[in-house]
Amino acid sequence: MWLVGTGLLLASRHIWPEILLVVGSIKLAESLFITGRRRSRRTGIVMIVLGLFLTFRLGLVEILVLLSAWMIVDSLRYRNPYRKPVVDVSLD
Repeated sequence: MWLVGTGLLLASRHIWPEILLVVGSIKLAESLFITGRRRSRRTGIVMIVLGLFLTFRLGLVEILVLLSAWMIVDSLRYRNPYRKPVVDVSLD
């Protein structure tokens, strides 16, 4: 995969933001085939997102809006099982 990614980079003659996309996709693919590499999956996703930000030249406002949306989605996905319920019907 590294050879294919490097070949595509050299053929397109655009190295800088695309190298982040190549490294991120390779990290993501490695995490799918090798079990126990959860951090590698996160690193791959972060590298791909950073490469897309730099490719499309997003400004600071767009990055902050997307980051806040990510935080909201992440908080809804991973809830703490020992968290106090929203409506407490018990008498204290």
